[in-house]
Amino acid sequence: MVVINRNRKTALAVRRTSSAVLMIIMRSGRLNTTYVKHQEFQSEWREIDDSIDHALATFADHAEKNGATQSVFNALKKIAKEQEIASLRLF
Repeated sequence: MVVINRNRKTALAVRRTSSAVLMIIMRSGRLNTTYVKHQEFQSEWREIDDSIDHALATFADHAEKNGATQSVFNALKKIAKEQEIASLRLF
């Protein structure tokens, strides 16, 4: 899910746990994953209509140019694979 906060920071919500949401927040420099508590996620972030494919390309390009943790690369690969499987189910 592609989300944005009131400061216009874009992020990918990668996974939900019982107490938090794992996110990749776009920022200058190296990307990393961050856990945001459910209450903060609900109050601070909202989903936007940006396509997940466009967001994945943007985040992957940024990660390649500026670096990212291994968990970011793993999350981006996992999301891309899930998107590919979902599109194959359409046909």
